[in-house]
Amino acid sequence: MEYHLLFHAPCFDGLVSAVFAADLLERPGRHLSFHPVGYGVKDRWLGSAPAPSPFGVVDFLYHPAADFWVDHHRTAFLTEEARESYESRRAQGDRVLYDKEAPSCAALMWRQLPLPRRDRQREELAKATVKTDSARYESPREAVFGNAPPLVINRSLHGASDALVLELLALLREHPLREVAKHPAVVARAADVDEAAQRALGVVERRIRMIGTTAYLEWNASDGPLNRYLPYLVCRDAAHSVVITHMGDGLSKLTAMRNPWLEPSSADIGVLVEALGGGGHRRVGSAFMRAPDTDVRAAGSQLAKTLAAAT
Repeated sequence: MEYHLLFHAPCFDGLVSAVFAADLLERPGRHLSFHPVGYGVKDRWLGSAPAPSPFGVVDFLYHPAADFWVDHHRTAFLTEEARESYESRRAQGDRVLYDKEAPSCAALMWRQLPLPRRDRQREELAKATVKTDSARYESPREAVFGNAPPLVINRSLHGASDALVLELLALLREHPLREVAKHPAVVARAADVDEAAQRALGVVERRIRMIGTTAYLEWNASDGPLNRYLPYLVCRDAAHSVVITHMGDGLSKLTAMRNPWLEPSSADIGVLVEALGGGGHRRVGSAFMRAPDTDVRAAGSQLAKTLAAAT
């Protein structure tokens, strides 16, 4: 029997959550099929089952047909009916688990599920997701250029293809972080991302501006990848950042983030970007917008002003 497992990608927490789910769901006679998913599917997520049954979902939106589901995002429920479905299933003891206060989905799974592998290698994975998913970096420079194994792997995921994501999933299921970080595909991808970050830093310095206490930046996908922490290397005192990435063909991505080194008072970013069709956490969120650039700029500018006013 084939079992389909959907997980948030390209995301380190999503990857590790898939590793833990595979440990839990794998059994003789069952073949696990893995499917990376991103918020671009949000509009059609509840319209029909995203995969043949049975399927599970980790670190991503709730689906009432999922046989197994775990998440920690504040925007996990697209409708009130979806939330009610979860509550009903939880009361019945179904395999659904949610905690919006959990620092990462993998940490939630490690803490609350009867995972069959509870060795040092798996514990290291859970701890690593807490740092990357909760932005518990020592400095903006560590966030952008840190050389610890999970940080190198996390950087290699920036803009990664589904093929690389699935390759990393297979590696993390079998090997410790230090070995995966040395894999040629990871080393090559991380090196490319680091080189791009160095180039991008100069562009950010020229383009970024402040809207109140919010660092505001417009980026073009043709400029290369942009690490979301780069604005804080330039504007260290910014309470928040709002970045618009123009991806072409009328598609843009709007990302908002609270400065993790200042921890200012703030509105719930996940809720704010949900109104724009996206999702996320209290501290960070993003939304894809298919609209004219002028409309995207207006939304980004207004979000920057809203965050500044809430600081």
